[in-house]
Amino acid sequence: MSIKVETESKYYCIEPEKLIARCETLGLKRIKTTVEEDEYFTDLNSMFIKNRTCLRIRKNNNNKMEITFKGKSLKLLGLYSKIENNIKADIEQYENYVALFSSLGFYSYVKVEKERLVYNYNHEKYECNIMIDKLSSIGCFVEFEIIAAENDYDKKSITSELNKFVKMFDSVELSEATEPYRDIVASHIFKTKVKSKEKKIYLNIDSIAVDLEKDFYKKHNSDLKKQIDSKIKWGSYRKNESKELEAIITDYFANKMFDTTELLALFKLLKEIDYPIFYITKANKVFFKGLLNRIGLKTTTNIYEQQEIRKDELKNSIVLDSSLKNSIQIVLIMINMEV
Repeated sequence: MSIKVETESKYYCIEPEKLIARCETLGLKRIKTTVEEDEYFTDLNSMFIKNRTCLRIRKNNNNKMEITFKGKSLKLLGLYSKIENNIKADIEQYENYVALFSSLGFYSYVKVEKERLVYNYNHEKYECNIMIDKLSSIGCFVEFEIIAAENDYDKKSITSELNKFVKMFDSVELSEATEPYRDIVASHIFKTKVKSKEKKIYLNIDSIAVDLEKDFYKKHNSDLKKQIDSKIKWGSYRKNESKELEAIITDYFANKMFDTTELLALFKLLKEIDYPIFYITKANKVFFKGLLNRIGLKTTTNIYEQQEIRKDELKNSIVLDSSLKNSIQIVLIMINMEV
């Protein structure tokens, strides 16, 4: 693990070709061209978002992965400095790291996918880099970065050196970008997926409900045949809403253990936004209510099969219908962007 101090200044760049030409004219060394996927994590209270703390998993097209933590930013005359900790990690362990973060109370917030071109500026004491980044559907940015070893960090010298570094590019049209990529991408997602929609949520948690229901049907098939219908099939079970079925489902959940970490996190976040929630499911409605009761939620009548809702209704509303992880991302963005 390496501990460094990173000081950076970021700008919007509407002339990336001119910027690249300037780098070449100055004789800067082209280090690499890569495609990176940065996934940022935050706590449920969004303190990491509010104080610009960074917990990130970076994957690149070389199948390498790195875990990074940068503490709360220190603002220096419009620039940002922070302590950076990096750990190289096995990309095959990605899902395990995500699960570990969730267990510790940190959840995926956004993914930033970018094409990155890196130039290096020779300096005897510091590592000086220019990162030219193209973010799909958003635009081009450039980061001027100076990295110093923790023991060599000097605020006044770093600030002066970074200002001189940026001044070398006065001929290129740049405008300051004060937000980190994490927040820029979150704002883009909010504008395109949330802001234009009606303030109602259709929630699909079948990523967990359907697998549980299949397990239930397999384990309790004999009970279903005995107490409900001697010839019950999957199709007739799906439409059954009897008290006998409810009793069997209640017994199933009373004895069933499964991971509710992400599910509970999602519902905790949903309590923070004042939107009515409607559930969409492929599962039996009695079973779905049993699942909600199992995790401590009041039984609701707002449970529908997808075909029961008009397509235009879904199109104009906020629909959380992929994984729990993606649903948590959208709700976290809603909470932070609507403040």
